[in-house]
Amino acid sequence: MFFFLVTAVGLFRFRSSYARLHIAGKCLTGGALSSILAYLVVAPRAAVFARLVIAALLLLFTNALGTHAIARGAHHTGVDIDTLESNSMEGTPFDPRRGPR
Repeated sequence: MFFFLVTAVGLFRFRSSYARLHIAGKCLTGGALSSILAYLVVAPRAAVFARLVIAALLLLFTNALGTHAIARGAHHTGVDIDTLESNSMEGTPFDPRRGPR
C-alpha cells in the first residue's frame, strides 16, 4: 500500500509529465511486486509459486520497457513537458470540478 500511496501523491506533486511517468512506473511496479511477494510467501503449491515468479518477472521487465517507450516517444514527438492534456470531461455531467449532484 505504501508504493501505491506514493504513486498517488507523486502524480499530484510533480509538474513535469516525464517526472509523473517516472513515479508511476517505479512506484506502481514496486507496489505490484510487493503484493506478489506477499502472496509468494503463502503460495499453497509449487505451481502457483512458479506462476507468480513468472508474473513478477514479466511485470518487472514490461513496465520498465513500457514507460521508457512512452517517454522516448513523447520526447521524439516534441511533447511539452510542462503541459498536460486538457480535461476531456469538461462541461459534461462527469466534470470533476462541478462536484456531485
